[in-house]
Amino acid sequence: MRLDTRRRFEEQFEKVVGRPAPGDPWDQLHAAIAAVFESWMSDRAVHFRAEHGIPETSGTAVTVQAMVFGNLDERSGTGVLFTRDPTGASEHHYGEWLPQRQGEDVVSGWLDPLPVEAMKETVPDAHAQLIEIAAHLDHSAGTAQDIEFTVESGRLWLLQCRGAKVASAGARPSGAPGADDATAAVLAEGRTACPGVVIGVIVTDVDEAEARALDGEDIILTRPVTCTDDVRAMSVVVGILTEIGGATSHAAVVSRELGVPCIVGVGEGVLGALEGRSVTLDATRGRVLEVVPRET
Repeated sequence: MRLDTRRRFEEQFEKVVGRPAPGDPWDQLHAAIAAVFESWMSDRAVHFRAEHGIPETSGTAVTVQAMVFGNLDERSGTGVLFTRDPTGASEHHYGEWLPQRQGEDVVSGWLDPLPVEAMKETVPDAHAQLIEIAAHLDHSAGTAQDIEFTVESGRLWLLQCRGAKVASAGARPSGAPGADDATAAVLAEGRTACPGVVIGVIVTDVDEAEARALDGEDIILTRPVTCTDDVRAMSVVVGILTEIGGATSHAAVVSRELGVPCIVGVGEGVLGALEGRSVTLDATRGRVLEVVPRET
């Protein structure tokens, strides 16, 4: 656990701060705080504020807090719980869980998570407490909540709770040609992240996808997983596909916020052969279909 935690820290520090971590913990802390403030003017942050009408003068803040470890032992893990299904399919809660892992493993999408009910096998008390607290938070807020949590040696810790980005079935057009055609071949299947049905061309390069979408083409951005640097492209394409990850991963959360039909977790290496192909993305059913030519 200690070696894994140290590796994660060093990798994340260098990625966020831009240089190797110094040896002194106070120097590490001050550098991390400075990096958060400097991120206010990053390309991604500037683009996000422009998209959402947030003034640059509003500023940001840094929270410093102690950590808990989901990778401590066999009764530890991490997950995300939505108090209502984020795809809009039901009012029932929906959650994902990774045993013996840290939070970044869930939201990054690099690992396929288990359903939150899998917690019952190793940490049943933490699962029961999580569901009880989630219901209380949902009732108090009067709207769906997105809860990030860690279990350390059987003890539940809530890391963050916020209003959930829950998809609306009407967020993007549905009923695209070919979606209900029984003769259309199913090219890939995965989990619905944001429902909707669109037709577009599969593009795996982020910059190319953004450029072609801005030129007016219907593009489906396809990646192993998405990251924060991909958001500009994600905001202009008609659909999003990922090979790995669940419905609480970065791609899923951002797609629901943008209202872009999205399927996640179709299988590692599945989509490479579809590069440049026009397909029907039926994100309501979690399927990628061939486009059937219409009779004239």
